[in-house]
Amino acid sequence: MHYEIDNCIIKSENAALSSSQRNQNIVKFINELPYCDKMLDYGCGKCRYSPLLNDRCKKLYLADSQIQLKRTQTICGNKTSVEEYSKKFFSNSSIVEVEKIKKLNERFDFILCTNVLSAIPFYEERMNVLRNIFNLLKNDGKVLVSVQYRNSYFNTYKSNPNAIMKNDGWLIKKGNSYSFYALISPNKLIDMCYDVGFKMDRKIIKDGSIYLFLKIQHHSTNCFLYQKKE
Repeated sequence: MHYEIDNCIIKSENAALSSSQRNQNIVKFINELPYCDKMLDYGCGKCRYSPLLNDRCKKLYLADSQIQLKRTQTICGNKTSVEEYSKKFFSNSSIVEVEKIKKLNERFDFILCTNVLSAIPFYEERMNVLRNIFNLLKNDGKVLVSVQYRNSYFNTYKSNPNAIMKNDGWLIKKGNSYSFYALISPNKLIDMCYDVGFKMDRKIIKDGSIYLFLKIQHHSTNCFLYQKKE
């Protein structure tokens, strides 16, 4: 998705990280998930976690902007597009353009949304993402939403002439394009999720990131890892 601040066009695809930059906490969470019917990687980027999710479900859906899904880039070491990579390496998968996601007639057992909200410069657009996820979840489904709120490289932006503080984050110029990285505090993320209607199953604040495990109604079944204590 593209956004504009002060005549600067922000390309959210510029914020996508490679599979070599996986967060090991998220890797652990995914590997502990029970096998299920359908999962959604919302804001899949460069398929950083998609292969792991694909091993945990019968069918995987990958959602991102049309540009991010179709452009040629390096995906898990392959020069290709998300669309072509998923066809080749995931036996039963579908891609979903987020621009059309409201038309998707599917409900999911598990949805991953990691470091997506922080690449969006506007509060209401972040809320729209959370609303979309809420509406795509099965009644007994689970969601993992995570953002970084603290990292050493944030401090380097203060002395970087190509980084400007805008809204609640940093507008970062690289070449002729811009990306954005918000600083979303744990309390702010929790409030956003509650405002959409989620109920919290579990929260973890660790290594400068917050991980929220969410649901849309209470269930007594121990169907996911979230009851497991640290």
